[in-house]
Amino acid sequence: MPISDLPDEILAMIIDFASLQSPQLDFDIVLRSYSFARELALIRTLEFGVDVICDQSSGLSRLDDVQIGLPWSLIRSVGQHLRELAHLQLQGYFSRLNLRDVVKYVPLTSLEVLQVKRAGEIEFGAACVEPEDYRTAPFKRLDFYDISASPDTVNQLIQWSKELVSFSLEQSLIYGADLPMLHSWLSSHRDTLKEIKIDSVSVKDTGTLFNAAHFPNLETFQLPRWVMGPVEENRDRPVLKWSPDQADLLLGPKLYTFTWLFEDDGIHRLEWHEFSDQEESWLRSLMKEAIARKSALRKIRIQFYPDMESAQPQEYPWDRMDDLREEFEPYGLTLEYCDPPVTKSEWQVMFDESFNPFDVSSEPSDTEA
Repeated sequence: MPISDLPDEILAMIIDFASLQSPQLDFDIVLRSYSFARELALIRTLEFGVDVICDQSSGLSRLDDVQIGLPWSLIRSVGQHLRELAHLQLQGYFSRLNLRDVVKYVPLTSLEVLQVKRAGEIEFGAACVEPEDYRTAPFKRLDFYDISASPDTVNQLIQWSKELVSFSLEQSLIYGADLPMLHSWLSSHRDTLKEIKIDSVSVKDTGTLFNAAHFPNLETFQLPRWVMGPVEENRDRPVLKWSPDQADLLLGPKLYTFTWLFEDDGIHRLEWHEFSDQEESWLRSLMKEAIARKSALRKIRIQFYPDMESAQPQEYPWDRMDDLREEFEPYGLTLEYCDPPVTKSEWQVMFDESFNPFDVSSEPSDTEA
């Protein structure tokens, strides 16, 4: 039987075994020696767990979607053979992988998407990407999740790409970063960016909105609630007040989808009352302005999933979202939001003083027809 006819799981074990022996040498032998080398060379999606050597329990679900954990020395070898590799995800596990190693070892021949998870600056000082290497990397999508780095390093990685189409920065610690700073980094790709996603864990609040309208081809934009508005004394959350100037910043010429992100910020849990009258009022003003200006905006998504322990009897926040959706849907502006953790009837029962969760008297017995 030709080795290329073996099940994917067996092929995975062969690659795993090679990496456990002498990663770069044996992987080269595997690729040069067997007839499935051509098939491996066509792999387009690859996920690496950099600091965990994989074992025989990891399997290949299909040849175009591989998930394996391999050391850096093997990544370089992979880059020499997988000429069609377009989507690479690198992830640290027990320890953060070094961002400088990402720059040093990532195969760039045909890379379109680079995703980096759980990474950081292990050594500070020297540049992560040298200026002469700016605008040379071919990837067009750059995703950061759970990285820890200085603003300079993040900026260098952004400038590394020749032209970014999609950028996301989530659950990351970027020391001192704010929205104006992030805007300045991305401005070098203003004509090509179509998608930007950021969260409030990654940037601090300055009371200044991100100027999404500065990006003429931006179609999808995610903005966190907790970086909008000034923080007043004796308040944990920034105060949200509408101004027409905010529409000037948000409603870009091609912005089709706006995602409004509500989330835990690592200090405060997301509570039931945090989609309140001020959020409803602000969003209604934005939607009215979008219609009046005949903007490209057609969809607003609200990511709001609060802690159930914070539920209150006074109001059900999804009533506000329902009202907004019904008000603006006739104008072609759609409002989408997460399903509530409990339905309104379940919420009402939770705060019904007559409700006894241990009372089973109303339940039919086994003998009732």
